Amino acid sequence: MLLTRRTNLWLAWVGFNLSHSLGVVLFGVVVLLVGRSAATFDANWQVFVPLAIVVSGVYVAIGLCCWFRAPIIGTLISSACFVLSGLVRW
Repeated sequence: MLLTRRTNLWLAWVGFNLSHSLGVVLFGVVVLLVGRSAATFDANWQVFVPLAIVVSGVYVAIGLCCWFRAPIIGTLISSACFVLSGLVRW
């Protein structure tokens, strides 16, 4: 199915998946950079732990709506870890 002269449905689908996967990878890189040492975590936890909780919660909501069991379990575990790290640090 042709959407425009330059784009068909397949290219739109691949572009959508690649761009959204890039968001997940970027989120993971930020979390890893903040948590790479105790000093960086202590300096940045007030901003990035709530952000990580919100972002992972959004991924859980998307997963419950659109995904199958394995990704939902993984996102639930990561969300629980982010919440636990926020509670321990508080």
